[in-house]
Amino acid sequence: MPLHVQVLGSSSGGNCTLLWGGNSAILVDFGFGPQYIGEGLERNGLGWSSITAALLTHIHYDHIDFFTLKRLAQHGIPLIAPAGVLQALRRQYRGPLSSSGGILEPLAKSRVRELDALRVSAFEVPHDAPGGCYGYRVEFAAPGGTRQVAIATDLGFADNGLPLEFAGSDIIVLESNHDPDMLENSGRPEWLKKRIRDVGHLSNDQSAELMGRVLSLSALHPRAVLLAHLSQECNTEPIAHKSMRSALDGFGFGQVGVEVSHAVAPSVRLSIPDDLPPQVQRRLSQE
Repeated sequence: MPLHVQVLGSSSGGNCTLLWGGNSAILVDFGFGPQYIGEGLERNGLGWSSITAALLTHIHYDHIDFFTLKRLAQHGIPLIAPAGVLQALRRQYRGPLSSSGGILEPLAKSRVRELDALRVSAFEVPHDAPGGCYGYRVEFAAPGGTRQVAIATDLGFADNGLPLEFAGSDIIVLESNHDPDMLENSGRPEWLKKRIRDVGHLSNDQSAELMGRVLSLSALHPRAVLLAHLSQECNTEPIAHKSMRSALDGFGFGQVGVEVSHAVAPSVRLSIPDDLPPQVQRRLSQE
């Protein structure tokens, strides 16, 4: 059985990624309401009862929906994150968590958690979120060896150790938030521009540069990079795609595919091992 990856939606208005394979399915973040996420599950032949766990990257509002938090608790779906994130979550959602009986399970950094067919681990990324912010690696046993997906949607900058966290992944979901010129000319206050540039989000150019460093460390190159968390005001899908595509071609990695997620619509569904060509997966994700 392959491992499937689909970003159900990603922007400052909401973020949620679905991964499923074998008898396991997980959500990474749940920044949309339960109806929207439920529809995304149904399109892929899944339901709430299919979800093994939900992973939380950090507690900013676009990654947590109050009603979905309650829905997870109703179905007994554990919410997994490093301890600092869960502590911040308890402070911010003390009432709903205590009344709904939500299951919170800490995940130690550099430790692997078994979730049926999937193995997950967390790595810290720089971002201005209470309790910290994390990316996740999801591993899946497949013919020929273990396959891996790496996901990080909010990064203020790429420190020297970060490329190693993505190296060797078959699919990489990575933030490509803004075009620097569009941000500068956006009319946003200077403090917000500075926050975005310094600790908030990677620009298209920074995302492409990070991918070049990742691929230079990878013995096996990924099937695709799936760009996420595009700004709806300071970026466009064609600009983000062109930036990454041009950079990868220039680095000599033209064989690596580039896909772009959408703000409120499912991305192309990517699978490893590759059971369908991208154009067919793109059509299926839009049906």
